[in-house]
Amino acid sequence: MRSYNVTPAEISGALKIQNMEFPSGRLDEGQKETSVRTVGKIQKPEQFNDVVVATRGGYQVKVKDLGYTEDGGEEIRSEARLNGQPA
Repeated sequence: MRSYNVTPAEISGALKIQNMEFPSGRLDEGQKETSVRTVGKIQKPEQFNDVVVATRGGYQVKVKDLGYTEDGGEEIRSEARLNGQPA
C-alpha cells in the first residue's frame, strides 16, 4: 500500500462504491415506464482482485496489486457459552 500511496480508507471506499446496486433512471415508452438500475455487485470472490482502488500517475491500482482475496469463513470474534456448551 505504501509503494502505491494508497490508504485503507481509499480501499474501503472503492470496495463499497463498486459493490452496490443503485437506481439509474427510467425509460419512458408512451404509457409504459420501466425503471433502470445499475448492477455493480461482485458475483465471485475472485472479482474483488480486479476492483480499482485508486489511480496513480495514470495507472489503475487494483486490489491484486496490493494483496489478494480469498473466500473463507469469518473469524470468530466472540463466543457465548452456557454450562460449557455454545449458546
